[in-house]
Amino acid sequence: MIKKLFERKKELEWELFDVNRQIAEQEFMGLARETANLLIRNRIYTIEELKKFSDKQLLTLYNIDENRLWEIRMFLSELRETY
Repeated sequence: MIKKLFERKKELEWELFDVNRQIAEQEFMGLARETANLLIRNRIYTIEELKKFSDKQLLTLYNIDENRLWEIRMFLSELRETY
C-alpha cells in the first residue's frame, strides 16, 4: 500500500512538472509574440526585417539562450503581415 502511494506520488510529481513546463512554454511564446507585435506595430521593424535577423541579434533582442533560438525562428517564420 505504501509502495503504491509513493509510486502515485512520483507520477503526480512528473505530471506537475510537465504541466509547469507547458505553462512556461506558453508564456515564453506569448512573450515572443508580444515582442514581435510591438516591434512591428510601432514600425520599429517589419516582419521581413525580423526574419532576417542574425542569431546573435535575436538572442540579444529576445534575451534568450541558444536553446530557445529555434523556437523564435519557427515563430518568426510563421508570422504574416497584419499591420
